[in-house]
Amino acid sequence: MFGRKRGHKAQSPVDDETVPYGELRTNALGAAANGLVSTSPEHPDVSGVVMDIPAEGGFVTIVGLADGTASMYTSVGGGIIGAGSHASVARAVEAALIEVQRNLELIEDRDNDDLPPQGFARLHVLTSTARRRVDIPEDAFWGRREHQLMPVIETVQNLISALGDV
Repeated sequence: MFGRKRGHKAQSPVDDETVPYGELRTNALGAAANGLVSTSPEHPDVSGVVMDIPAEGGFVTIVGLADGTASMYTSVGGGIIGAGSHASVARAVEAALIEVQRNLELIEDRDNDDLPPQGFARLHVLTSTARRRVDIPEDAFWGRREHQLMPVIETVQNLISALGDV
């Protein structure tokens, strides 16, 4: 589902056909800055995560916010919105936010709204003070090689699985 053919250029999320994707992604990235979500004692600095994953023909974006919001949508259309009402998804979001909090010192780059460069997935972290990001090589994201953020990657993978079960 998430594979990308070699040599196939990803679509931009701002193409006319993908405007809903761009708007949903922008809203998710701005959720903390716009005061829509806060933190919790278990993850006092982390309000949410947004993960952009290269996929065939574009990107899949996974969203998990501290208020229980969980969604998955694609730049080529389709997705799941509002899955946080499912207990398994809510648990997966909370686990991801806690793990990101534990590893926050490893995610130092200041964030912008860009999608990741070719060959990488990008984790955006919504914090109480500013957004951060880290680019993770696709091989590490898919478990084909080690990465220092493997515990975070595993919780995002668990969130993807929980969303897929909805």
